Amino acid sequence: MKLKRLWILAIVFAALHASAGEITDSMRKYVEPGLPAKIQTLTCPENAEDTKNLFWCTGALVDDRWVDILAKRKPDQSIEVIDLIYYPPTAKALASAARKGVTSDFRSVDCPHDAGVNKTQFECRAVLLDGSRLTMRAERFFQRIATEPFIWDPASPSPLISMLRSAAPEGTIESVICPEDLAGTFDCTVHYTDRKPASYTVRHDGNAFTIVADLQRQHERYHVIGAIAIGVGVFLIIGAAAWLISLNIGSVVAHLPLAAEQTVELPEAGSYVLHIELPYFTWRPRLQYAMTDASGRDVPMHFDILPTHSSFAKVRHSVRLFSVNAGGKYVLRTGDVPPDRDVSQWGLIVTRSFMLRGLLCVLMIVAGALTVLAGVVFFTS
Repeated sequence: MKLKRLWILAIVFAALHASAGEITDSMRKYVEPGLPAKIQTLTCPENAEDTKNLFWCTGALVDDRWVDILAKRKPDQSIEVIDLIYYPPTAKALASAARKGVTSDFRSVDCPHDAGVNKTQFECRAVLLDGSRLTMRAERFFQRIATEPFIWDPASPSPLISMLRSAAPEGTIESVICPEDLAGTFDCTVHYTDRKPASYTVRHDGNAFTIVADLQRQHERYHVIGAIAIGVGVFLIIGAAAWLISLNIGSVVAHLPLAAEQTVELPEAGSYVLHIELPYFTWRPRLQYAMTDASGRDVPMHFDILPTHSSFAKVRHSVRLFSVNAGGKYVLRTGDVPPDRDVSQWGLIVTRSFMLRGLLCVLMIVAGALTVLAGVVFFTS
């Protein structure tokens, strides 16, 4: 935006701190003689102390030019004008600020008379030299104008809008929204009256516009991929959980009471797991587990790396792993059972070892969860 600046040096005038109205009247009285036109409207803050005695007034001249005044209240309550800027009329200022967002120069810009003066946010309608029409929404700040993405008439002959109109799916197009800067790569959205919007990534190489990505179709593909991934992930989780439950149930060889010494019959040679089963929230006792075969030889027992399994009513703790060379009867010893505890709900369970299959189930559940997470990311993209 090309600004016309008028630097006012050493303009100091007395002003009371009573109210914003008196400040505004004083500013109008002492600043207006140096302006190219009379002030139409001017607004100053109510309390300069809120901004550390620096404040600015905004307004407009009778010829629709904006004016911004930066001032400072001095310790003696006088006010010094630090900077005074007056802009071109609203339409001209907006056309200058918005030039990077259009494909040709402006033929006309039509703004409300009080645009940016009584209302900081305003909307203007513009026509380009090639006949394209668009709506521009902007907001006035001190010494600048901020614009929102432009809303183009879909019938505009602009090469950008023509290209998007040709690429868009069939339907009644309501508007095309593109950013306020058409340099490099940017996104535009085609809005319909009877269907979902279609978005495109466009590249401008300085001479022509090209579509580099159909965001709507890309989003649809992402939705399909995401839905498939979620379905596969849920299937993996459910399948692995069901398999793990069946392994827990089908691998049980013997249910035993908790006793200091008892006989357990194992059906065949192989690896087994000894569990202690307790009600929820029950302290697990420290018992000395040992096993011997029919000839009295010790059966080596080892700690389990996956020590805990839960059921609906009880918690099953894996306490030992062991292997036998042949099926038959074995003597299981647990040492002294705590005499002061009610162990009627406690028990021992011997199961076949399914460590590798159990780990595979866990890995499947983790993989399923990660697949579901990836699917959600794709689906919401």
